[in-house]
Amino acid sequence: AKQWRAAERTISELEGRLAETTDAARRAARTSALRRYVGTAELVRRDKLDYALSLQDLDALPKAVAVECVRELCRDLKLQDVADVAPAVRKLSEATLRLPRLLKFAVDACALLRVSAPVGRGPPLEAALDAIEAASLGSLETAALVE
Repeated sequence: AKQWRAAERTISELEGRLAETTDAARRAARTSALRRYVGTAELVRRDKLDYALSLQDLDALPKAVAVECVRELCRDLKLQDVADVAPAVRKLSEATLRLPRLLKFAVDACALLRVSAPVGRGPPLEAALDAIEAASLGSLETAALVE
């Protein structure tokens, strides 16, 4: 009976390892499939950027630390698949770069609508939206009166 339980535990443990290995193999296959579509010029560009950013030191990073970093990224970006991390970070980076232009547009729109910002705050975006809505309703009422 003891040997039977020990054998069952061993089988269960081996099944768990097999499932983990199978999942890892599937993920690796997806990653290698993506790499097939990356040209040599892109790989050279990445290598140059890695060197410029001193990313070669990442090879010495312990696996547990690297996995925790990736997990943290996935949590923050609310992603389920590791392959989605790079595109999500690129998208976030592009949006962050465009934020000053969007803020300038909001400030200019508020100035055009003659909406002032409360003291100590940024552009009064909610007030600007209210002003646009009021102007829109005003033009609709004017059009109704003309008819």
